[in-house]
Amino acid sequence: MRFTRSLLLVVAFVVTGYVAQAQSKPIRIGVKAGLSNLASINAEYVTPLANEKIAFSGDFSTFDLTIDDVDTDFTYWEIGAHYYLLRKGRNVYVGISYNSFDSDLTFTDLDSDAGNGSGGTGTTSYDFTAVNLKVGGKFGGTFYFRPEIGYAIAGGGDDQVVINADFDGVSETITEDLPSALTGGLLVNLGFGFAF
Repeated sequence: MRFTRSLLLVVAFVVTGYVAQAQSKPIRIGVKAGLSNLASINAEYVTPLANEKIAFSGDFSTFDLTIDDVDTDFTYWEIGAHYYLLRKGRNVYVGISYNSFDSDLTFTDLDSDAGNGSGGTGTTSYDFTAVNLKVGGKFGGTFYFRPEIGYAIAGGGDDQVVINADFDGVSETITEDLPSALTGGLLVNLGFGFAF
């Protein structure tokens, strides 16, 4: 049994090494910025499937951001696949992916809806998932440039968030609209990185 496992492990390493050597720079690591990910680290692996035209990709980002009296702590991840239309692992592709956006929001300087004044603080969380349909391209060799455009089909999340606010000891529930970039719709990304 031990010999069989060792033999299978050796065969797997040989096959993996052969496949990676047969392909021209199948691993891509880079960064991507746009809607709805803001900015993320991107990785892609071009498989030997369909004559090296199918690739799997992933994106990840997590950071704190403050915009207009709202502190946002968010985590974004996305997994998906690309199908290269014209060349092996290069040029124009179509893709499908699934993403998740999880955030904790802290609001300052809120205005009361119930006449409790202004300068209130409040917290809430917002989670969003979507299926993304994209058209993009990987242009270049070792250093590449990657534009993408697409559409996010909302799978979860609302157009508004409910905030538990405090106005000098008086509690209030406030509803705020979210920007459309966080609730689905148009996707636009621009990326670059290195292939090896």
